[in-house]
Amino acid sequence: MPVALERVIHASLTESAPHGYRLAKPEGGEVRRLLGQPVAGGPLDNAAFYTPLGDDGVPGPPTTVLIEAKNVRQWIYPTTQELYQLLDKAARLQVANPGRSVVPVLVCRRAHFTTAVMAKQMGFHVIETWRQYVRPIVASSEELQRMFDEVNTELQYNLALHEGSVDPMVNQFVNVLPRRIEEAAQRWSAVASHPAVPLRLVELRDDDISQEDRSTALALLKEAVNEVTGEERVWGPNLNEAEGHLEPSANPGTVTLRRICTPEIKVLISGGQRISGSPR
Repeated sequence: MPVALERVIHASLTESAPHGYRLAKPEGGEVRRLLGQPVAGGPLDNAAFYTPLGDDGVPGPPTTVLIEAKNVRQWIYPTTQELYQLLDKAARLQVANPGRSVVPVLVCRRAHFTTAVMAKQMGFHVIETWRQYVRPIVASSEELQRMFDEVNTELQYNLALHEGSVDPMVNQFVNVLPRRIEEAAQRWSAVASHPAVPLRLVELRDDDISQEDRSTALALLKEAVNEVTGEERVWGPNLNEAEGHLEPSANPGTVTLRRICTPEIKVLISGGQRISGSPR
């Protein structure tokens, strides 16, 4: 059963459909099969095929858009494990379909600027919601509404009781993503095809690896991406830093955030989604 952010994404994507999107699963729910095969690495929260129109009105080649929702409190950094759930699936799909244009899209509350730099270089896209969505049924009575408002106010959580389309997300699908989708697909194809990248994404997806191993995997991923693109971008540690040969840099992307999920939030969300994150 889709929870709030997944419903917001689906409604916004459905509203964007007249602008070139064909939803992989119009009725909503997880996408378990795509391009005639099961999605390797687990189901996607959503997916669509975007077909642009040229200046002459002739449809161009479609791009497969893979979408994952992360309705979590903490910011998404290049070190954040949840990011690699999407990128691992997208790399597997790209490697299995080298002739297809693929662009991964992550939807989250907030992403650090280093994640945006990483996304631009690698060829994925990030949509920030600036809030966490909660299904309205969570506050379906006066008492539940009072509890919700109390948590939202006292903990300064920017929670929104909403599960329909939202204009900023529709704008992302209709205007922002199409402007870069061709270049992003070219970058993602090249990056995912590098022999070292899929392995690094699998390692970074593992929530049980040590911080040292995560830093090393991220440094190796950045090294491979720089090699593919010919660009030197700063969104992760250098390999010698990751291996402890130098003092760690002040790169915020290596910070591990502490998650919290208070009993009040658990009470409110017990019938919907789990909300976790870091203090403001």
